[in-house]
Amino acid sequence: MKKKKVFVLSLLLVLSIIIQFPSCNRIGGTNYQLYKHYKDYFGFHYLSIDHKITTEEKQVAETVINDAKSIFAYVGSSADARHNVGKLSKYFAFTDEKQFQSVSYNVHLITAKIGKKTGYIWATYFVQRFDSAGELVQGAGDPDHEVLCYWEIEREENDHWIVTSIIEAV
Repeated sequence: MKKKKVFVLSLLLVLSIIIQFPSCNRIGGTNYQLYKHYKDYFGFHYLSIDHKITTEEKQVAETVINDAKSIFAYVGSSADARHNVGKLSKYFAFTDEKQFQSVSYNVHLITAKIGKKTGYIWATYFVQRFDSAGELVQGAGDPDHEVLCYWEIEREENDHWIVTSIIEAV
């Protein structure tokens, strides 16, 4: 009888806390809620989208973001392009493959978790490449609907970080 009484009181306490503080019932933080329609696509990785980034992690992530920006902004041939950019090379578009004259893009850091040798970055981006007449010839996303991506990164011996794996919802 005493066990039943303790159980009922415990249950009432838990229910009153849930009713009193409905925000405790919500799963995930701001980013989790904002991009939750991608949750199943990214699988277990998605649980990390609300990681609270540190100053040091942000510094490393910004170097990778800047690499991505320079790749998106690149207008030129494949022969003249930067090498050793890891998986970010998939974002190159070369003028010897498609004729385009200008690029509009944005890359936005959401969060990052960086260890001594490996880490990950959550980011969004869009890129649009235009021909000389201003017609869109290639792109992914747009300013109002950026592509959500998860990049795994690794530190090379020269302390340069490269992207080793990309998962994105395109």
